[in-house]
Amino acid sequence: MALNWDKVSYLKELRGLCDEIFAQFSLDTIDLVFVDLDIHLRGDLVNIMMEKNIPIIAAHDTNPPIHSHRFDKVTSHPQYKVFHFSKGAGLTLWVRKDCLDVIQCLQKTDCIPNGFKK
Repeated sequence: MALNWDKVSYLKELRGLCDEIFAQFSLDTIDLVFVDLDIHLRGDLVNIMMEKNIPIIAAHDTNPPIHSHRFDKVTSHPQYKVFHFSKGAGLTLWVRKDCLDVIQCLQKTDCIPNGFKK
């Protein structure tokens, strides 16, 4: 399968931009990142935040059609549990599995555990 270099290039640029932003902080001090842009890079940003090992990643507008903001690009990550709230436009949380207190609280809500309804 041939690589789509445009795709690779934009992801490299997006990662570089995130690196510039995170260079201003200690990653250990970040508990949550909220992803809500007007461009179709939300899924890519969620993936990058998981690569950065951010404890909690929240994203808005995650109700179907999930491809409208490219949440279909979010990859499964073994270190995270996914919780989706379907009210309104939808909110999805990717919570690192070592955040046990947060996971226990979310399990008591009306969220859809383990991801999106597609």
